[in-house]
Amino acid sequence: MAKKEIILISGKFRAGIQPNHLTLFETARYYKSLYDNAVIVVAMNNDVSLKKLKQHIIYTENDRLEMAMSIKDVDAVMLFEDINPASLCETIRPTILIKGHDWTDVSDADIPEFPYVELMVFAPQKKKYHTSQTFKDGK
Repeated sequence: MAKKEIILISGKFRAGIQPNHLTLFETARYYKSLYDNAVIVVAMNNDVSLKKLKQHIIYTENDRLEMAMSIKDVDAVMLFEDINPASLCETIRPTILIKGHDWTDVSDADIPEFPYVELMVFAPQKKKYHTSQTFKDGK
């Protein structure tokens, strides 16, 4: 059996799937179409790691898992307890890691999962929307 090509999307998704998250899934779908044997996997911080990061949790990890699984072409979802998915990436060795637009100004050396992926792709931003800014603005 041929090795599955893993296209990984990782994030907190603490407030559910937001408008800019949709570009992550669109980008993953595009890359999946380039392979005969690719799967899209969504990995998200569990509630324990969000608390470690002092993040306000809007939706529980179970709710967030359910939302992610409802997205077209997502093959698997998983939780990780670390503050970032580096150890997960070291274990599963994704072919492609899809990151959000907010990572484009960060050097590869500052992205902990970078050494464990073949290709890192940054999804474009469609709307100026950021969960943290929404909480700051009181919306």
